[in-house]
Amino acid sequence: MSGRVRLWGSMSTCSELVLYYAESFNAFLDCGRLVDVASISPWSGEFLAAEQERAFRHLRAPRDQFHIRVIWALSILFFVAFGLPDYREFGKVDSYTQLLAVRTSIVLLGGLVVSLTYISRFQSYADWTTLMAFLMVSVCYAVLSELRGGVERNLPGALLLVIGIYLFSPNRFAFNLTGGICCSLGLVIASYASNPGGLAWLEGYAYLFPANLLAILSLVRLNTSHRRQYLQSLALAQEVQDRKRAESQLAVAHRETRDLLHNILPQAVVADLRRGKPRQTARQYEDATVLFADLVGFTELADSLDPAEVLDMLDLVFTRFDLLAESAGLEKIKTVGDAYMAVGGVPLSCEDHLDRAAQLALTMHEHIALLSSQIGRPLSLRVGLQSGPLVAGVIGRKRFAYDVWGHTVNLASRLEGVARPGETMITSDTATRLARRYEIGEPEDVALKGVGRVSVRLLIGRSHCSQGIDDSCNSVLDSTPGGGYGDIGVNFV
Repeated sequence: MSGRVRLWGSMSTCSELVLYYAESFNAFLDCGRLVDVASISPWSGEFLAAEQERAFRHLRAPRDQFHIRVIWALSILFFVAFGLPDYREFGKVDSYTQLLAVRTSIVLLGGLVVSLTYISRFQSYADWTTLMAFLMVSVCYAVLSELRGGVERNLPGALLLVIGIYLFSPNRFAFNLTGGICCSLGLVIASYASNPGGLAWLEGYAYLFPANLLAILSLVRLNTSHRRQYLQSLALAQEVQDRKRAESQLAVAHRETRDLLHNILPQAVVADLRRGKPRQTARQYEDATVLFADLVGFTELADSLDPAEVLDMLDLVFTRFDLLAESAGLEKIKTVGDAYMAVGGVPLSCEDHLDRAAQLALTMHEHIALLSSQIGRPLSLRVGLQSGPLVAGVIGRKRFAYDVWGHTVNLASRLEGVARPGETMITSDTATRLARRYEIGEPEDVALKGVGRVSVRLLIGRSHCSQGIDDSCNSVLDSTPGGGYGDIGVNFV
């Protein structure tokens, strides 16, 4: 009677556990539907896509092999440690030899599994190998339990074995489920075989059933947690990669923007803006040199060329002028049609800006003469050069540009207008500053629009140019093989 009451109490407890864990499982499934429902199975906690599951398990393979070694090593240690109590209790019993043989078999089986983890091909058959090992251990443990006095007496160890199969074996869910169920059935069958007429085996089964259910629920949750962490790590890695790519693209964009800004504004102005200095609308310069250059004969030449050839030619000429101006230390201000404007001593002041501008004007004439001989068309340059005070700064809020204003600028423009093709026109005041270093023509009075009559002279050539400046100007011409425009690959008919 007491046995039946104990059995009924066990069955009632089992029913309550089943109801409790069933409700927990449903709640867990509802939670699982909110996150990763498309990729993780709510029943096994594994990825639905086989390729994704293989990638996950391949990533965890080294860690799983380490866990297998640790689990089986600990199992061997426990089985060896419990061998001493067995000897003290069953050492004089006739069946002790069989008990020792079964225990030794379990230890040897565990040692075999640990050894297999060090074989490279074990990873491909790890699930099947560990499953077979668990089944053999379950059979051995059932036999060991009968030799030690029945399954009921060894039920705590059986529960640990079942839970260990689910939670500490890195096998796939189906393999763990098969191992746990087979182990439980083996113990129940062994208990029934030892006492077919009793209900002790049913009592043992009553404990093993909720143990299996609890272990399954825990395994599903553990699998889901591991795979969600895996997905989060992939998402984080992708985010880091995207951020690095975005930072790289941002750096490229920043570099391109900086280069573009340097092409629009002088570097000194850009440096002030980057340091957060307020943009000044204007700045007075007491002494600077303005150069205006205009292509003569380009309009007639453009009428005989295709638009693309006209564009290529202008780009070729002005690109060379940019290199010459940069080499001479002058700042390009702008181009208007076929006219080119540069300034020396602005925005960074220098004492020899007039010499640099004069040498640049002469070198530009040489380049245009060379281009004219190469294309077989009449093409020349008119240049106006003037030194004096001016105002420079950034104007506008949209499409802003760096520009210069003042009487010196207007006078340089008017001088370019009265110069003849191939000439560089300067005022007598400017010529006085260039004397002894350059050959200057005879003075002549001309009427300049908006200025009046002005004494002007021609800048003919260098008589004594600074070696440093001379080298810097000629370096651009000599840097191109043959020093010719045609070598760049633009052909004009």
